[in-house]
Amino acid sequence: MLQAAIDLIESRGFAAVSVDEIAAEAGVSKATVYRWWPNKATLTLDAVLSIADAALPHPETGSAYEDLRRHLRYLIRIYRGPRTGPMIAALHAHAQHDHELAAAVMERVQTPRREAAKEILRDGVERGDLRPELDLDATLDCLYGPLYYRFLITHEPMGPKYADLVLDQIWPALVASPK
Repeated sequence: MLQAAIDLIESRGFAAVSVDEIAAEAGVSKATVYRWWPNKATLTLDAVLSIADAALPHPETGSAYEDLRRHLRYLIRIYRGPRTGPMIAALHAHAQHDHELAAAVMERVQTPRREAAKEILRDGVERGDLRPELDLDATLDCLYGPLYYRFLITHEPMGPKYADLVLDQIWPALVASPK
């Protein structure tokens, strides 16, 4: 059922696909789909998570800058992915009006992603790369905000160089003072 949802949404878009069509593509009854998922959006969330982990990797290069750079680049790859990008955008749009879906996206996608990124920041603080008084949540908002804005609002292109640009703009505010 997940693969059927992925295939249909990838070819026709989230809005154009119904639960009936997903069931038919998967060779199951509509009741079977509803036994596992209350609606198309929650099925799509599981489909996205089947092809893209909620938590982003923690590269552990020994450099907070390099770990964050790789982290942001990975996030952009997920957003630009032909399979994951449209499904994630549709989920975010649908979550604006569906509080249960919004809570599920927060619990299963946003929180694990932010926790992985906080670990990168904590490691950077422990190594002395980053300021010890750094507010981790505000820092993540500053790093993720430009990516979300381009992904969900302006649809301007973004790639590895954009991840580097965002990090380079914010990096001076994160760096610990030389000892």
